[in-house]
Amino acid sequence: MKIFVVGHTGMVGKTVFDFYKDKHEVKGYSLENKDEDFETLIQGSEVVFVCVPTPFDWNTKTVNLS
Repeated sequence: MKIFVVGHTGMVGKTVFDFYKDKHEVKGYSLENKDEDFETLIQGSEVVFVCVPTPFDWNTKTVNLS
């Protein structure tokens, strides 16, 4: 299975990436990959995990899910 992880260098994304990398073909993308073409990397992926930061307001102790 071909798996693609958006945000593979973050806390959740790295965990997902590391879990599947020994079992499947896994590719990742993050903002550090600015020199690589997103469309080329994701092409042919069967499963895509999107692991991006959720904005958290420390004052109100709530997350912005919009």
